[in-house]
Parts: sequence; C-alpha cells; structure tokens
Amino acid sequence: MLPISVLVPTRNSMSLLPKHMEAMRPWLELAEEVVAVDSHSNDGTLDFLQRELKHSNVRVLTHPPGLYQSWNFGIAQCRAKYTYVSTVGEEITRAGFTKLHAVAEQFAADVVISPPRMVDMDGRPKEKEWPVHTLLEKIQVSEPVAIEGVAAQLFAVTFVQRGILGSSASNLYCTTALQRFPFRTDFGTAGDLAWGLEHAGQMRLAVIPQNFSTFVFHPKSYAKSDYAVSGFAEKCIEAAVQVVAARPWVKEGVEMAEGEALLNELLPAWREFVAAKRVLDARKAKGPDFFFLPGAWRARAEREEKLRHLLAVQERALDCVARLLIRRG
Repeated sequence: MLPISVLVPTRNSMSLLPKHMEAMRPWLELAEEVVAVDSHSNDGTLDFLQRELKHSNVRVLTHPPGLYQSWNFGIAQCRAKYTYVSTVGEEITRAGFTKLHAVAEQFAADVVISPPRMVDMDGRPKEKEWPVHTLLEKIQVSEPVAIEGVAAQLFAVTFVQRGILGSSASNLYCTTALQRFPFRTDFGTAGDLAWGLEHAGQMRLAVIPQNFSTFVFHPKSYAKSDYAVSGFAEKCIEAAVQVVAARPWVKEGVEMAEGEALLNELLPAWREFVAAKRVLDARKAKGPDFFFLPGAWRARAEREEKLRHLLAVQERALDCVARLLIRRG
C-alpha cells in the first residue's frame, strides 16, 4: 500500500463514471484511502459511487457545486502523505501510479507532474501541447528531474496563461502543500493555473518524462459561462506580479540573479502583448471588414511585434530553467 489519498470529484458524471471506475481498478488497491466528493449530482452519480466504489478505506462525501470549492473540500479530508486527483474521464496505469509516488519520494517533491497522452472521446490523438510537453522538449531528459524556487516560478510565468500542472490526473501532490495552499476559486476552471503561478516559487516540482496517463477531451457537466472570468489574462499577470514582488524563493539571502532578471523581463513582455492583443481584438469586434478601418493594420503589426519579443524572452527563460534542473542519479 502507498501513502496516497485518491480524491474522486464528481458532478453529473454517469456518462463517464462506469468506464472510469473500471480504469481505476488495476491500481486502486495500492492507495491508502479513497475520498469521493460529489457536487449534488442529479443523474445517479452519487448512488453509483456508494454502490460501486470499492476499497478497504473509502468515504463518499457531498459538497455544493463549485469546481475548486469541491476539490478543496475533498483535499481537506485527505489523510495520506500524498494526494492523487482522479478526475472522471482521465486514466492512469498501475505502473504510472507507482512511478508518481517513487519520484515524489526520490526528490522529496511537493508536486510531481507528467505528460499525458491527449485524445478525443473516440480515442483519436489530439494535437495539443501543454507547458509540460514544451518543457520536456526543451530539456531532453530520459529520467525524472526537478526544479524549485526561482526556476519553478520562471517555468510558471513563462506560460502565464497556461497552467504548468496540466492534468491533475497525471500528477501527484504532497497533501500538506494543497492543504496549506488551496486552489483559487476565482479563476474559473483555471484554479490549478493560479495555484502554479502563486506557489511554484515555494515548491519543488518533479517532472517525469514518460507518458502513462490519458487526458480525454470530453463535454463538461457545466456551462462555460458558469466559470467565465473577466479580464482573465490580466488577472493571471497580476497574480504573477504579486508573487515576483514578494520573492518567496529567496532563502538566507541567496538569490538566483539570472532567473529573477528573466522574471522581470517576462512580466512586462506579457503585459505589452496582452494589451496589444486587446487593441486588435477590439478592432476585430467591429466586423469582418475591420482591416479597412483606420489603424487596423497598425494594431496587428503592434501585436505581432510584442508577440515576437515575448517568444524570445520565453525561449531564454526555458533555457535558464534547463540549466537549473535538479538531477538524481
């Protein structure tokens, strides 16, 4: 048995739950406990969980709807050293489940992330890349590595609008880290993105290059409008600005000068790109003939210039992250 609490959050999940439960069976016995949290489902999900979720130490709880509100409630109930979030529709192998634990112990990591295979509902591959895929392409490693402090913060800010955690069903978390720093509930469906932006600099983040999980793009049980966030890009940047100003990675007067310098380049680069994009988007909103409007071409040229600058700084930031890798061999 591994010291892992498995959290299963659900809300009207019956269309996917039977298959998901079947996918959990090969590794579920390895977990110390299972905590299911259902958000007032009305499609039979709760009854199914109570009847079919089999484990020697299982609790099935309820919580009012609210994506990360329910996650945070479930995490608060977890008692094992680590927490694995088994989101319905996503799968992991038994070998992958044990690998996450082994790497967490190997690096004394707060978070372990890995790259999922991404498919549609019919199992067809989706050509989509997340920050973890981009990082692994940059660092070209065959064994797990870790980053911490300013390097982890730099990784998060490089992808300020795209969460570094990716799919939680591909990851393992130190339970006390999540209990100390709950997921933000004011970032819509991106509470995990905000978590990475706010706390990466205080964490050790281990990265496994191998793929042993599957992320399925499937219809959600809620409307996107329920979790819409006004000014999302600016909100992400502001969260990063506050953390960089606080510099939580600085310990005993030791500074990571190159990483901090790049953080202070990335933030204005992101701000300028987002502002230029907003101007262009406003012109586009005037109709399909927006390019005939005064200033439209200038707005597009400005956005492209800011994007080129941002991409250049991002590339240097990833180079810096690669140089600061922690290896165990």
